[in-house]
Amino acid sequence: MKNSVPILVILSCLLAIYFLTANHNKYTEIFYKERRHFVDLVDLGKGQHDLVSVNSSRELVSRWPLDFPVFRICTGDVNDDHSVDILVGVSKPTRYDPVIRKRLFIFKLVDGRIRPLWLGSQVAQPLVDFRFVQTANSAFIRTIEAERNGHCLVSEYKWKGFGLEWVRYLGRNLSPVNAYNQLNIQ
Repeated sequence: MKNSVPILVILSCLLAIYFLTANHNKYTEIFYKERRHFVDLVDLGKGQHDLVSVNSSRELVSRWPLDFPVFRICTGDVNDDHSVDILVGVSKPTRYDPVIRKRLFIFKLVDGRIRPLWLGSQVAQPLVDFRFVQTANSAFIRTIEAERNGHCLVSEYKWKGFGLEWVRYLGRNLSPVNAYNQLNIQ
C-alpha cells in the first residue's frame, strides 16, 4: 500500500484538530522530578472535559476524561511528596449518592501521566467550593460547605495517608459572602 497514510500521521492530525477546536483554559505549569509538565482542562462541551498533561514541547503525554461539569481546578502539593497535585471540583452523582453534587477529585502526575490520588469526592457537608492553601508550615484544602440550616461553614482538611482528614473550622453559620472571604484568606 504505497499511497496509504501512516496511522501515526492520522493520529497526530486528529490530536491537532482536537486541541485547536476545543476550548482551553490557561496551561498550569507543574514541575515533576525536575521536568516541566503543563496541565490543562479542555472543555469538550456538554459538560464534558479532558484533563490533559503535556510536556515542555507541548506534546500530549496523558489525558483523563471527566464526563461531568467541572467548577474548579487548582494545583498544590496536597500529600507533601514534593510534587504538585491537581485538584478538580466536579458535579456528579456517585454509586452511593445518586444526587448530582459538587465533589472533589485529586490527581497526581506519575512520569507526566495523570493518575488518581483520591476520588473519594466527599467532605463532611455538601461541598460548595474549595481552594488549596499553602502556608509556611503546612498545606490545606480549604472548603466552603453547606450547613443544614442554609448557612455556610469553612473548613480546612489535610492529607492523611489515603484521603482527607478534617483539621478545623474557620467559621460556621456564615453567609455566602463571609464564607468566600474566609475561603480566600491566606
